[in-house]
Amino acid sequence: MQIRIQVTKGYIIVLTLLIIGLACLGFGINSFYKSSHTLNTDNLKVQDCISGNFVKGNITSYIVKDINTIGQTVYSGQSQTLISIGNEYIYYI
Repeated sequence: MQIRIQVTKGYIIVLTLLIIGLACLGFGINSFYKSSHTLNTDNLKVQDCISGNFVKGNITSYIVKDINTIGQTVYSGQSQTLISIGNEYIYYI
């Protein structure tokens, strides 16, 4: 007895989208976990300073770069700012 299994294009597309969706969900859960379990800058060690880690604390000094704009020179050390509902996150490199 032979069993025929028919795989259509629609089935392959749905399966591919499901796999991509699950991967995005996994990355989102990982990012949420990292952002809710931040490292404190007071207890930060050298081995903890890797790309992708979230830290929180007060920054008292940092290196700035002069940015020449039209008519004036502005000094900045932040790379970007994210304003969320009730929170402001400033990214430093």
